[in-house]
Amino acid sequence: FYAPWCVECREMAPMMYRLEKEYAGRVNFVLVDGADPKNEQLVSLFSVDGVPHFGFISAERKLLQTLIGNVPRQAMEASLRRLL
Repeated sequence: FYAPWCVECREMAPMMYRLEKEYAGRVNFVLVDGADPKNEQLVSLFSVDGVPHFGFISAERKLLQTLIGNVPRQAMEASLRRLL
């Protein structure tokens, strides 16, 4: 989850785009605007109370982990590897 006004979201965007390419075909990356009222149900479902907010969901549709804020690349990669 992100918001258009979120500075940390914009700072993390280049890293996230690189990771999305690196994990293409193995991990689905979904970008949700948490500030958009249309996404209110998802925001509530994932208990988003700050952005950036990353939810790691297994192939079995279970939420495995949540990371919030400006996450270092190493931590993000460790969480992505757990999905494989």
